[in-house]
Amino acid sequence: MDVPVENNADVLVRDLGTGFGSPAGLARLAAGQRQKRKVQLRMLLDDAAGIERSGLAEAARHVTDEVLDHPNLGVWLTHCLRRLARPDDGDVPLWADLGYLGWLRAARFITSRQAGSVEVVVRDGAVMLPGLGLARLAAPGTHGSATLSGRFEFTMGDTRLLVRDPGGEADERWLPLRKLGTTYSTLRTIHLDDLDPFRDLSDPYTGAQPTAPPPRLTAAQAAAWSRAFLGALEILRRQYEGYSAGIDEVLRTVVPLTAEPLTAEPMADGVSTTSPHAYGAVTMSAAGGPHQFALTLIRQCQHAKLSALTDQVELQKPSTVSDLYAPWRDDPRPLSGLLQGIYAHLGVADFWRTSRREAGARSLTADVEFARRRAQVRQALLVAAASPLLTDAGTAFVTAMGRAIRHWSSEDVPGHLESLARESSAGHLVAWRVRNMTVDVTGLHERRLAGLPPGPLPESVVVPAADVPAPTRLPVGHLKLNRAAGVEPGPDTPASDVAYADGDYERALALYTASPDSPESWAGVALCLRHLADEETVAALFRRPELVAALHRAAPGDITGLTTWLAT
Repeated sequence: MDVPVENNADVLVRDLGTGFGSPAGLARLAAGQRQKRKVQLRMLLDDAAGIERSGLAEAARHVTDEVLDHPNLGVWLTHCLRRLARPDDGDVPLWADLGYLGWLRAARFITSRQAGSVEVVVRDGAVMLPGLGLARLAAPGTHGSATLSGRFEFTMGDTRLLVRDPGGEADERWLPLRKLGTTYSTLRTIHLDDLDPFRDLSDPYTGAQPTAPPPRLTAAQAAAWSRAFLGALEILRRQYEGYSAGIDEVLRTVVPLTAEPLTAEPMADGVSTTSPHAYGAVTMSAAGGPHQFALTLIRQCQHAKLSALTDQVELQKPSTVSDLYAPWRDDPRPLSGLLQGIYAHLGVADFWRTSRREAGARSLTADVEFARRRAQVRQALLVAAASPLLTDAGTAFVTAMGRAIRHWSSEDVPGHLESLARESSAGHLVAWRVRNMTVDVTGLHERRLAGLPPGPLPESVVVPAADVPAPTRLPVGHLKLNRAAGVEPGPDTPASDVAYADGDYERALALYTASPDSPESWAGVALCLRHLADEETVAALFRRPELVAALHRAAPGDITGLTTWLAT
């Protein structure tokens, strides 16, 4: 009897589907990224042949695995390949952009203490030596070349810059790349990169682009980042070993978006992203402390691992359609985005699950957040598993993630928190459907006016995201969960939402129905009626809220009467 032999892709998918990834699996991800960049570099060399002054061909002869592992190399390769297709785009000459590989070679030339000198491109008045720092040799907008000698001296015409102390900040012409710390298991130095012109500051999930790079951190600010990072590594090592090992393997650079935390609340969500082109880099706003830093590293390294996996394995059939529900988003998501969100939230939920062991206020917050995230991940896995776009590998990946969270079911959460988490999830889905789905109720409205039963209900379709208004306030169901964690509604919270959070459902319903003109108001109506009416009467508000909202717009009136009619 022949025994089927598993291919490497099947093994890798199941391995990463656990949420962690074995050392062998993580090594395969890194190797895949190197191979991807080798292919991109070969394409770049072929397409850029004949472009003078860049030193690209000479630098390419010195490429090593260490160079290929540099996070911003992937960003630079992608940027240059796009520029070659549109060479006149941008304010920087193409040949100057192509000089980045020479910068990487020059950085290795310095760190290996070689004799002699190398030529480097001066782009926008500066030379970046990845891993070392940035030299300002001319005014911004200046493009040319310079010589870098083995004694760490730059020469550009009459300008000379001797870097006596690579880590020193006494000379404003030399900006050292600061170090955050060293990982535990790999002993790799992690840099705080607020210098590299090719670091990716965009948000891959929204397409948002910054208007200008964030300013250089002060030495004191960089020291605060380092303290928070080292504290995060200690937390990860002690409490999150499965994620800690993966972070140590993946992480090479942290790119700051802000110098200071966005809020005084230590565990409030900051802004963080991971570029699919910059494997090894995490871009984030300043953390409120070590715990938030640890959570951000878990979440973003999950994104990095999945992006690297999808470079090697097709988890879905090609599609750019965004029509799926993600419990942590207000907009429709493509399947690829939903899978990314699930994989990241595996780590987020696990972070809070483990944090529940701590005593005091943090334990209460962890109970609330774990209840919330567990409900969201369960719901999202059902949505993903039902997608016809999944390949066999994608189905195996979703199955592996579902298997990985089974032990969560046995985790005891205070009963009222579990109930609040389910209520919050139900309310978010109501608002999402009202916001993002449309339905033609012309025939249904005519049947109601004629006193006829509803009959077969019309299908709903997802509205393109560009046509959907952004939410204007916190999801209604979140208010009770937040209050359970000690966070009271803010001063701008509508009176209807406050009444709902207080448990005054009759008053809240009256306020919501007085003007049910927003998705959040419809969520409030549904959640209040859930407490005031029987389940069958309000079922339509949870199954097809967009249909109820459309019928109510056609003929405003008694919402309970409308849902009762639909129940027939």
